[in-house]
Amino acid sequence: MDGLIRTIQSATAGDPSKDVLYAATLASSKNTLKRAQGELDGLRRSDAVRVRAADEAAMLAWLARQPGSEAALADIRAMQALLAEAQALRERDFLLPFLRPGLLGSAITLQRLALERGKPDAQRESGYQQRDMALIEGGLK
Repeated sequence: MDGLIRTIQSATAGDPSKDVLYAATLASSKNTLKRAQGELDGLRRSDAVRVRAADEAAMLAWLARQPGSEAALADIRAMQALLAEAQALRERDFLLPFLRPGLLGSAITLQRLALERGKPDAQRESGYQQRDMALIEGGLK
């Protein structure tokens, strides 16, 4: 995010018309970065990653000692694989809004909407549910 902010600032430097065009994007990006940095600082102070990993390892070790736990452990491993895959998509999807201007962005939005509409509304990705249609339509206009 910081790289995006620096890129926008250098690309708009000295051009008031570009400053106006990118003011909202720049302000939003700075706000997002500040919030994310605060959250990361809090997580680092609490050592949350290590604590959670230790709790998870202890729980899995306990479960492995329980009779008949093989199926549950297999389900957990399968879910962990799905979560890892979802994280990779989440990282990609976070960057897409910054990479897709104009018609390309509209095409990507419409293609994703077509995929999501094949699912029941409650199972659709956030941002592509029925409640989001007015916002999508406004963005495309």
